[in-house]
Amino acid sequence: MTYSLGETQEAYEEPYSFKITRKLPIVIRAKLRNYKRLIQSLEKPFSLEFSEVMDQTTLFAIGQIQDAVFGYCHNDEIIFILKNNEQPPWLRNDIQSIVSIISSFLTDGFRQSLEIFGDNINLSGNISFEVKAWALPNLNEAVNYLIHRQDSCIKNSINRACGFELEVKVGRDKASALFRDKSYNDKEDMLLNYCGIDLYEYYPNNFIFGSAIYKIKSIKPDKLSSRNRWYVNNDIPNFINDKGFLSTILTNGADIFRAAQLNK
Repeated sequence: MTYSLGETQEAYEEPYSFKITRKLPIVIRAKLRNYKRLIQSLEKPFSLEFSEVMDQTTLFAIGQIQDAVFGYCHNDEIIFILKNNEQPPWLRNDIQSIVSIISSFLTDGFRQSLEIFGDNINLSGNISFEVKAWALPNLNEAVNYLIHRQDSCIKNSINRACGFELEVKVGRDKASALFRDKSYNDKEDMLLNYCGIDLYEYYPNNFIFGSAIYKIKSIKPDKLSSRNRWYVNNDIPNFINDKGFLSTILTNGADIFRAAQLNK
């Protein structure tokens, strides 16, 4: 059999068009490239302005992702959870298409958000995102994945806060020596004992636990109708202590229990 030039070239491409299995939840994880260099001139250990830009970037992107139900943002990382129930699936569940489109959404969203919310932000370099996508076996594993990523956020926040505050208090060399080989509980104690700082009272909640973007019921003034709208929550719980928070949103596609409180 003789193949045309076009058929031959398409045959080369096709084996690399990997697709995620339908009906399985999808995780999309994006990270800023060269994060430490980018933020070297920002306020330490936490910049509220930069955090707001990242939240708004997540909000910009998630509204354009079919079947997305949850976004999680901390430091240089953005995560999306897709239920993957729609027919046909978004971008045919083609991994290369998903990661390239998401990267474009985030880069565009970051630049727009920086113009609006980043008046005092001077980044040391250009913005780009590295994106990966894969499937999980069920929504329960999506909950576990978000718990895992938030745990990483908490540990990172403890390291950053303790390292920064100790260095201010006792100098870099002594701080490094005190910091070495300590558990995260020890670091929290050091922050309190050496610096008089309670991590959970002194720092903003989203520095420690991250931010979440998901839908809530937006109740109209006549209270006879409602619709879902995307909501940025900077006061989220510790997921491991409140798994119901995640499972409710992932299952229903929105927070159906706290709408009245969040719409105040």
